[in-house]
Amino acid sequence: MTAPDAQTSAGTPHVAVDGAVLADLELVLGGVQLPWSHLGGGAASPVCDLADAGDNPDDRFSLDLRGAPGLASHLPGLDGAALVLTDPTSLPVARLQAVRLIPAREGLDVDAVSGTLTTLRPTTMRPTTSRPTTPRPPGDPTLPAWSRPAAVVVVVQRPLLRDELEDLLTAVGPGGELRVLVPTGPTPDGIPGLVLLDAVRSVAAARGAVEVDPVPVFWRGPAEDTALVEALADRVGSPAVVLGAEDPRWLAVRADVLDGRPALDVAAAAEPALTAWRPPVDRRGVVVFFTGFSGSGKSSIADALVEHVRTRTRRTITLLDGDVVRTMLSSGLGFDRAGRDLNIRRIGYVAAEIARHHGMAVCAPIAPFAETRAAVRRMVEQVGDFVLVHVSTPIEECERRDRKGLYARARSGEIADFTGISSPYEAPTDADLVVDTTGRTLEESLDEVLDLLRTTGWITA
Repeated sequence: MTAPDAQTSAGTPHVAVDGAVLADLELVLGGVQLPWSHLGGGAASPVCDLADAGDNPDDRFSLDLRGAPGLASHLPGLDGAALVLTDPTSLPVARLQAVRLIPAREGLDVDAVSGTLTTLRPTTMRPTTSRPTTPRPPGDPTLPAWSRPAAVVVVVQRPLLRDELEDLLTAVGPGGELRVLVPTGPTPDGIPGLVLLDAVRSVAAARGAVEVDPVPVFWRGPAEDTALVEALADRVGSPAVVLGAEDPRWLAVRADVLDGRPALDVAAAAEPALTAWRPPVDRRGVVVFFTGFSGSGKSSIADALVEHVRTRTRRTITLLDGDVVRTMLSSGLGFDRAGRDLNIRRIGYVAAEIARHHGMAVCAPIAPFAETRAAVRRMVEQVGDFVLVHVSTPIEECERRDRKGLYARARSGEIADFTGISSPYEAPTDADLVVDTTGRTLEESLDEVLDLLRTTGWITA
């Protein structure tokens, strides 16, 4: 891997990566030999292209960037040039130099790009502590032989259970070393990496003599995860024990945490981090997300819900209506698919931040695309609860109600990309509640939503 280089050209295109792409990229930059044959070359993971590697395959890296925001605009003239890869906050991670465009498959213009990687920030990966067996005599140019102390490396997919750390320290033995690697991505069962890191560090601090290191790992599935752990173990220089998310004791603890009950079998020092992440349901952050055609009644129900919660409960609540967000948060976006997708993701990001701080957010965009709604659900469920309400009023009824004449203008071609007319609406298959407002009063529709929220415990009035 090429040496770190903190300089980036202002004229070099920047493309943000996240998820598996970002995690795998950081592992590669940290010297981990990723098991490509196990990970595969899906749209969410980097792929090794040895045929394109040239004389030094360790320095050539192929990256699948399908769906990376902004990549398409940089493709003209990119071949042979450079590309800066950033994290979602736009901080540079690496430069891909001498870029080559990898031929398309399945009708796509470009599947991936490849180039020589230069890291742009320090790696967090480090080997297990080593020491020379004998001191090197003065003037001796040879390197000393190295040995490692007895060490136990643990990779966690979940928080530590009661007495588990003591059992691990007993296995290490006197003079040994216990090192716990905590993946920074979400666990296989959805706990945010930062919550897991906080929980593990709290237990380690209470006991002492334990090293805790965050590592950029994106879990995929049993076979891929096993291969990833083996690659991590090779990098740190010691076999790794995995504390898996499928452990029956943990599954019982997780059920208690999700239901807001005391987690009796988790290590005592880890409980505050889990409780902060998942407090009792009536104090937990929640996003109520309405989706449906223009004119379906979703904004009216959302307004009524906000008024009810503000006046009859002690909940803090924020309304993120589609039209208002378009004016204040997404005024520069168009109404093509890419613009609408980004608009909904912005709404989801703001809503997730409200939920993170244990508030209630009510969103009422059209949100026509299933993939985008799923992305918002994933964002929110990292920090709180997500309730999807499909206001399923038929388009014929929505068009009959249309006082602004939007549907007529869309049918005449005056408005392009209008949902239900010239752009598709993908009806949810995962809605928590389906409400058809045809022939019903606002109070009747609102009561259905309130009944769901009361039954689950998110509100009490």
